[in-house]
Order: sequence, then C-alpha cells, then structure tokens
Amino acid sequence: MNITLTAPSILPSHIPNYAPYVKFLFHTGCRPEEAIALKWKHVEKNRIYICEAVATDVRIRKTTKTDTPRYFPINEELRAIFEAVRPENLDPNALVFPARGGKELDTHNFLNRVWKPVVEKLVEAGKVKEYLPQYNCRHTFITLCLESGIISRRVADWCGTSVAVIEEHYAGAIAHIQVPPFGLTDQTTPED
Repeated sequence: MNITLTAPSILPSHIPNYAPYVKFLFHTGCRPEEAIALKWKHVEKNRIYICEAVATDVRIRKTTKTDTPRYFPINEELRAIFEAVRPENLDPNALVFPARGGKELDTHNFLNRVWKPVVEKLVEAGKVKEYLPQYNCRHTFITLCLESGIISRRVADWCGTSVAVIEEHYAGAIAHIQVPPFGLTDQTTPED
C-alpha cells in the first residue's frame, strides 16, 4: 500500500518538516537514534557512515547500539531525500534531520506529537491496518530487502545487526517464498 506523506487531510501542517526523516528511516532501516545523530560529515557521495546514536531521552551522543560503525549505500531515492534537505551553506557538523532550532529531534515529542497522531489518522482512513510504532520503519525496510532477494548477511551489515537477528525476527514475516526451479529434472523418460 502506498501512503502519500503530503496528504493534507491526514497530516498536520508541521509534518513536512519531518517527512524526510521518516522517509530516511523507511529507506535505510536505520535505528531512529542513529538517524537523529546523523551529521552532514557522515554523508559521502555514495554512502553514509553510521557511527553515532543519540538517545534523546538523556541527550547523550554515543556509538551505535552494537558499537560497530557501518556504511550504508546511497541509492537515487536516498540521494533525493538528502538533496531536499541539504542547506545551501552546508556545515559538516550540522545535523541532517534537525528539530526546529537545529538541535536533535526529541523522539518522545516526535512520537507523541507527530508519529502517533498521523498513524492513528491513517488507521481511521483505512490506509494502514493498525497502529504501528516508529521502529516498524526498520522492520519494513528489512522485510522488503529480504522479499527482494537481498541476502541476510548484506541486510544485517546495512542495518547494523546480526544474521541471527534478521533470520529470527524478520525472515519469518516473508510468506510468499517459493522453492525456485533448478532445471535439474531430466526431460527424458527412462526406459524399462
């Protein structure tokens, strides 16, 4: 189901400020605290260096959840997201997805003032089946990657997790996997 993030009947007027952040979560499977910490110096020409996280409840910048930095490739959709939010006078230490005033997004405020009301309106409008937390952006990305045939090891590397976690928590959500034909059958009939 395709949900347009600009539908004026569903989205409050301040949502467009947050749409690139949400799109980024859906396009990368990045943990919210990693996206909040992302600075322009981490965005290279063809990849993103994900090396920090900000737990906004305590506002402490630290390493990622796994303490292992990683690179994520930039495709054309991500490039468009970055181009839409890139300031003219780029400060490499500026946040890519700042809150108003240039500071880190406060996830508690974002969830209560933006995410929850929008998703609840999407449920009421029949666009989504039920309320889903923000972390489901990560789940959606991982599931779509697996459904597209991207191997678990690659998805795990991109998302900063293990193959075991991918297999245990995400691979089971893929219901339409079929055994492919291998072309191993002999087309001739054996004679008795």
